[in-house]
Amino acid sequence: MEEKMLLPVYHVNSAKEALASSSTMEVTCKKSVHKVGTNWLGTWTFVVITPVEGAPDNRAPLVKWRNLEPKVITTINGLTGLAVEVGAHIPEFPLLEGQVAFWKGGSRQGS
Repeated sequence: MEEKMLLPVYHVNSAKEALASSSTMEVTCKKSVHKVGTNWLGTWTFVVITPVEGAPDNRAPLVKWRNLEPKVITTINGLTGLAVEVGAHIPEFPLLEGQVAFWKGGSRQGS
């Protein structure tokens, strides 16, 4: 019988907590941004990176809460909303396939 290994994962709330401490979120553009009608579409995936002293950083995917599938965003509005929801401070948005950005948490004025 094959044994399945459970990997650490993050959902939005736990990612928000991780970014508020020392973690970073890696945002990867999987499909370049393009306009369809009035919407800007693309595809982005997310990995939370947590530093581990004396060892390689822990990398865990951001997942959907209900089924633990990797979270994928397909609109600029969705990407912006996620950045706000996880508390990303001055987030960068990779717009071309293969580009990667890193979001850090931080305090915001007025919040």
